[in-house]
Amino acid sequence: MKGFRLSGVLRARQAREDAAKTAAAKARSEADSATELVRTYEHELDARNKPPVPTALAFAASLSARQAIASALSDALTTEQAATQQVDQRLNDLREAQARRKAIERLAERHAAERRRAEELAEQDATDDLSGAKYHRDHDRHRDRNQDRDQDHDRGRP
Repeated sequence: MKGFRLSGVLRARQAREDAAKTAAAKARSEADSATELVRTYEHELDARNKPPVPTALAFAASLSARQAIASALSDALTTEQAATQQVDQRLNDLREAQARRKAIERLAERHAAERRRAEELAEQDATDDLSGAKYHRDHDRHRDRNQDRDQDHDRGRP
């Protein structure tokens, strides 16, 4: 933007918005991974519902395995919740960065509109000056012709 004093600020705001987009995408990816891990543990826990062999030892081993999986599931749920909160925070950061960029863009658009208007006015002034000069030249020629005719008439020439 030629002549816009805040163009550097606009570029910086765009860079911050790009960084916020990247951070939001990374947070979303981490949250998706955490959700997938939760699903995996839930599926594993459901699969270990009944012991394969109905003996006391198999039952105790199955119960221990279920408890370990439930503990891992609990940790995964905590991680998923934290990841979801991180996504929300990154999306808020992105919205703030977009709002800041848009504010500077609106100033840039206003500046560009004012610049175009000034150029149009300057062009109109130049056109008016040319039109006015042509009018005065034509008017002067017409006046000179009338004066010549009047002088010729005064001298007796038709």
